[in-house]
Amino acid sequence: MLDTAGFDAQVTERWRIALEFESWVTRMRTPTERVTTIRSMWQSAPDEVRQYFGVKDDCSFELDAIMIEAKARGQSGGTRKETGKENGVVPEGHDAARHQPVLRSPAAIPLMVR
Repeated sequence: MLDTAGFDAQVTERWRIALEFESWVTRMRTPTERVTTIRSMWQSAPDEVRQYFGVKDDCSFELDAIMIEAKARGQSGGTRKETGKENGVVPEGHDAARHQPVLRSPAAIPLMVR
């Protein structure tokens, strides 16, 4: 996805995020019947899955997290290659005045990396 968008990217850090089950389902406003279903799925999951996600007796679990650093292809020494600007085309998600990517807000995307 980043490659297609014109970025060179690399994973710079990996860590685990612990999620306490009750606070997680409350924060996500999970309906009661879905909470029951999620608990049942964790409790009946194969041992390999429960071990990988570090599932505890109270159904708390861990997710993988990664930090990805990406630079626009052709960017070096703090300067930005301004492809498209010369013909008036500004890629979607860029600030037209400065022709730089607009970072809307950070997002957590759970990924299973093996």
